Amino acid sequence: NIYWTFDKETGTLEISGSGVLTDTEEAWTDLYPYINHAIVNDGITEIGDNAFYDCRSLMTVEIPDNITRIGESAFAECLSLQAIDIPDTVTEIGDCAFADCLSLETVNLGTQLESVGFGAFGNCQSLTDIYVYLSDTVFDNYSLGYLDEYVDTDKITVAEFVEKLRQAFVAQAEGDGRT
Repeated sequence: NIYWTFDKETGTLEISGSGVLTDTEEAWTDLYPYINHAIVNDGITEIGDNAFYDCRSLMTVEIPDNITRIGESAFAECLSLQAIDIPDTVTEIGDCAFADCLSLETVNLGTQLESVGFGAFGNCQSLTDIYVYLSDTVFDNYSLGYLDEYVDTDKITVAEFVEKLRQAFVAQAEGDGRT
């Protein structure tokens, strides 16, 4: 029950219908070089595994407030994606969901997020701003990349994560002679 339209002039892919957007929605993969903006409409309940995987020209995406899950590698290797707002309704971000999004600078995580998977934001080299809300969100220790050196457990809460991240930055600064 999912259908889509593409506007060549604006480079906008609009996805409508109902249910889970899956990687079987490959009908638009030929358009990947031309998709700059994606709009996921209200009837879609989940952005499934690999849904936008390797859509390298995608710069922005609008995710509706009724999405509950962003699947594994859903936006992985979207090299031009610059920012992402995760709605409050999302409870899970899958493994490698945004991995290798090299232009991703800003992430705003919703308030109801329960878990962030392994490597969800791994190798996002431009990532400078992550907005999280203190809650019981559980991050895999590799959610943001190579933090396993500073985190000795498999899963941590936001508060623990923030402290470990602070320790990692202090250690980095000390290693660079900046303290």
